[in-house]
Amino acid sequence: MKAKNFVQRIKERNRYATNRREPFYDLAGKYLPKDKDKIVIDIGSGYGFFADYLKLRDKFKNTVLLDADPEVVGKIKNSINYKAPDKLPFENNSVAYIHCSHLIEHLETKDFFILLREMDRVLAQDGVLILSAPLLDYMFYEGLAHIRPYGPEGIIHYMCKKDEKEKKKTIAGADGGFVSDKYVVEDLVYRYVKNLGDSELGSRFLIISIGVAIIKKIFSKLGFYKYSKNGFTLILRKQ
Repeated sequence: MKAKNFVQRIKERNRYATNRREPFYDLAGKYLPKDKDKIVIDIGSGYGFFADYLKLRDKFKNTVLLDADPEVVGKIKNSINYKAPDKLPFENNSVAYIHCSHLIEHLETKDFFILLREMDRVLAQDGVLILSAPLLDYMFYEGLAHIRPYGPEGIIHYMCKKDEKEKKKTIAGADGGFVSDKYVVEDLVYRYVKNLGDSELGSRFLIISIGVAIIKKIFSKLGFYKYSKNGFTLILRKQ
């Protein structure tokens, strides 16, 4: 069993060592509701690549794409204007499925917290919340649009809290409290980047530094990589 799990982890790591979104869309697609009348939304939809890839608008008549880009709103089918973290245009407990990919890293901490509460407000019992985002790596601040990385551990901390004592501590904190204790983690996969690292090993002896650099180049040519986590997809279910 351990050997099987080990091989499975290697396969999963290789599958998600990509900047392509499709493997993560495939994962998200496994959690779509069976009832085709349910409300399915994509927050920060952009041009609707996620909806197009999974043919959501053909499968679910209540598919809604939310985005603030005027190039998208009104020009893409089922799209409406929405800027996070404004109030979501849905009734309490009315949405069955929320997909939100590569949006939260553009928000300040307070705004992200408000958005989490809004998503919790509209999501129905047994509904699914899917969040995808980059993690901090050497590429994160390449552009000015990224404000802050948010890891899955922090999201789980605020959405799946069970311990009453810990809740009280959090509520008393400067962040204004937790979001919910009703969620469970259905799945968590990381996106990886393959390299041998940006740090350079060296020595005060020049010959050793040269030798280390040569070994690193040889390892790279032979296909050896260091797998570094640089993104994630977290899938939560509301109980």
